This record gives sequence, structure tokens and C-alpha cells, in this order.
Amino acid sequence: MEKNGPVTLLKEEIRQLKQEISDLRLTSEIYFETLNSSVDAIVRYDAQGLVEYLNPAFTKLFGWTFEELKGKRVDFVPKEAIKETQEAIRRIKAGEEITNFPTQRLTKDGRILEVAMSVASIYDDDGLNIGNAVIIRDETERKKAELRKLESIGTLAGGLAHDFNNLLSVILGNVSIAELEAKDDINILKHLYCAEHACLQAGELAKQLITFSRGGTPNKQEGSIKFLVQQAGSLFSETKNIEWQFDLPDDLFLLEYDDTQMKQAINNILRNAVDAMPDGGKIIIRAENIVAGENSEHRHAALSKGRYVMIIIQDQGKGINPNHLEKIFDPYFTTKGMGIQRGVGLGLTIAYSIIHNHGGRITVKPVKPSGTIVTLYLPALESAGSWSAAEKMEQAVQDTVIVKKILLMDDEEMIRSLGKRLLEKLGYQAETASDGTMAIQLYKEAALADDPFDLVILDLTVKGGLGGLKTLKTLQQINPDVIAIVSSGYSSDPVITGFKTYGFKMALPKPYSSRSMQEAIIRSAKRTA
Repeated sequence: MEKNGPVTLLKEEIRQLKQEISDLRLTSEIYFETLNSSVDAIVRYDAQGLVEYLNPAFTKLFGWTFEELKGKRVDFVPKEAIKETQEAIRRIKAGEEITNFPTQRLTKDGRILEVAMSVASIYDDDGLNIGNAVIIRDETERKKAELRKLESIGTLAGGLAHDFNNLLSVILGNVSIAELEAKDDINILKHLYCAEHACLQAGELAKQLITFSRGGTPNKQEGSIKFLVQQAGSLFSETKNIEWQFDLPDDLFLLEYDDTQMKQAINNILRNAVDAMPDGGKIIIRAENIVAGENSEHRHAALSKGRYVMIIIQDQGKGINPNHLEKIFDPYFTTKGMGIQRGVGLGLTIAYSIIHNHGGRITVKPVKPSGTIVTLYLPALESAGSWSAAEKMEQAVQDTVIVKKILLMDDEEMIRSLGKRLLEKLGYQAETASDGTMAIQLYKEAALADDPFDLVILDLTVKGGLGGLKTLKTLQQINPDVIAIVSSGYSSDPVITGFKTYGFKMALPKPYSSRSMQEAIIRSAKRTA
């Protein structure tokens, strides 16, 4: 029995070893079967970044076979994605996990695909990194479907915006008239102010939907960003328990930016900051000039070489869940819940779109123990000059002609009636026209009677009639110095965003209040004497 003991033990060990090899082979087969059957492209690299394995889905998606790429590097990063890929590699080497990283990759035949990549590092038994496994999901069709969805929203928003903003203009205009008549009755005025605020919020929501869904090409003008940032912050200055701290130097680099869009972007970011601090706190807004280069500390923002104005907005709110960082710029993503006082998930998406349309970058990161930092990088003009807010304001201030008589053209009877009453409440003599043809006739008659109109307000779009743009061209033939304001419910129309290019002095987007109408009139009327 003792003679057979070691033999029996050896046989048992051999049997167990065979079973372990069989289990290992089965596990390996299941592993590779799983990889080979995956619908996502999978590629494994060694420590030098050379291909060790790729699955059939990779070949189907990108076109290269394993035989073509074995032991080689995959040259499929388009130039547009080089910087963000380099940053992702830096994060991986630093030990970070990359999950659903949105980027672009090239196929063998040169097509650019929208993809989401997840990367896992591979280690040996001693903890040494021996490579990486990368899962690549094709997002091209999803992105196209999302774009089609957004285009549909844009079409719907554009179709509704005109009539919606016309109706809001009637409501807001009547509220403005009621405010003027209420005079010093505080009890009535506080209700009217609430109604006015709600109308303006509704109008802003319409503008944001249109800006986001249609892209909103910026109408850039040269200037300093300081005054705009100060004004944006002032909109929330009365929010309870919020302390504001500004650090905005006068010598900021000059920028080219769309004033309206940039206000919208910064307001959206500040709204998030305010909402993140329901019990109050401090919001710090500071700006500085930076020059990005090869050794720049701002490499994480994937900045090209050059001059930038960096704007930092920091709050003391509850912060952002790290799991949400990859989603915060996605359309309709929100942690606030839905509703008038909560959110629709478009604020940061719109800010991202506006900043990128200006050639800039936006980054968001949580800070400890609580709070969030949003950083904007806006490309500056290459000239060495700067423009202080005081200089900008001094240049903007101009004497105005005395405006007494105004012609308002609009195809909506309610808008004409309301506009006439608003203008008269503001102290002007007002006449109205239902289309461009009538406006031209009235303008001619007033000029012949030696009682000309000092200023005209022209609706851009007239159903079945002559619109504001063609009307202005005819009026300029009658009087080359005609002072004209363009008005429309299509707030993103190029004529509204680039009104000066088309010969208008100012734009008056709908809905408008008595204050915005008065401001447009004053800013339009430059002294000609």
C-alpha cells in the first residue's frame, strides 16, 4: 500500500493538472469567443503601443485585418483628434481610467468615424503594465440620429419662434405699459415685475433652443470681455445669500465675439452655479491673459498656440459627481429635474456650442471639499493692444439726435397696436404700417410734408408682403441717412445677429419691453450734425 501511495498521489496531481489545463483552455476559448463575438471593436496593445490582438468587429469597422496590423501601430487618429488623444494617453499613463471617451478615428479608406473609447490597462503578476485593451464603439449613426433630431427641433423651434415671440411681445408690452401707469404703487408693481420676469424667461428659453439647434453663427465684433462679464454677473446680483467676487483686470486682451451669444453662455454657467448653492455661498469670477504654447500649463484644454483670455467661474456648491463629467455637455442631461425652476438640460450644452463656435475651449472640474470650477478659454486677437472697459464705454457714449416721430412697421395688428401705445407712453409720436409697401408710402408722404420720421422700426419677416430688409433698401434711396431698427421673433436670424452689415443701427428681438425698446432707440440715434 505504501509502494502505491506516491504513485497514486502523482496520478492524482496529473489528473488535477490536466483538469486545470482543460479549464484554462475552456476559459481561454470562452474569453476569445467573447472578444470575437463582440459588436464593439476591440484592440489590445503591448507596452510599446503595438497591436497584439484585434477582433473581427475592429476589421469590420475600420477595414484593417489582424495580419495587416500585428506588431504595428494603428495610424488612425485624424489631425482634429490628435491633441485630445495625447491628453487621454497622458491620463492613462497617470493611472486614470478612460470610459466612453468621445473622439474621432479614421478608417482604412479615410472616412472619419465618431467613436467612444474605453481603455483598461493590463498588468502582469508583479504589477507591471504590459499593455492596454481598448474597446471602441461606433457612435457615428447615433450622432447622425441625434443631429437629425436636433435639426427637427430647430425646424420646429424656428417655425414656432416668430409667433411665440410675437405673443410674448404683446404680453410683455402690456405689462410694461401697466408698469408705467402703476407709477409708485408698490403692491401692483411687484406683481407686474414677476410677470415681466416670467415673459423674459420664456423668451430666453426660445432663444436658447434656436441657438443650440441651429448652431447660431456668431456675429463677432472687437472688444474687451470685461464689461460683458460684469453685466452677466449683475443679472444674479440680487439672488439671496450669494456673495460675488470679481477679479477682472482692465488690460485683458482684445477679443472678437458675439455679445449676445457670449452673454448667453456665461449666464447659463452662472445659473448653474447659483442653482448649485440653494443655501448660499460665494461665486468667484476672475479673468487673466494667457499665452498657450508647447510648455503651457493649460495643455489639458487642448489649446492651440496663441493668446487667450481665460475666464474662471468657481462656486461653492455641491459639486459634480465624477461619473457625470463625461455627460455634462450632452443635450438634455440635467441633475436638477425638469421644470420651470429646474432645468431642461441645455444650459451647458449651449455654452459649449457657443464657446466652440468662437474657437474657444471650456473645461469643468469639481473641487474639494465642494464646488465646481468652469474655465473658458477665448482666443484673443494677435495684436498687442488691450481695451479697458472704461475706454470701451467712453467710445460707446455718443450724443443722440432728438427723436420725436417714429414709424413702426409690423404685419401683426396686435404688435402694431401695442407698439404704438408703448412709443406714446415713452413720449414719442408714433405711426404704424402693416407692411413695407405701406411704410415706404408713409415715409415718402412725411418727407414731402416736411414732417419726416426721425426713426423707423421694421419687422424683418412680413407674411405675404414686403419685409424689413427690402423696405430699408428703398428707404435708403429716399434718405441715405435713415435711422432704422430691425425687429423679429427669429432672434438667431443673420440680419438680427449682424444688423450693422445690413444697414440697421440696432436690432430689437422679440419679445421686447418698454425698456429694451427705449434702449434700442437711444443707441440708434447718433447725432448727424
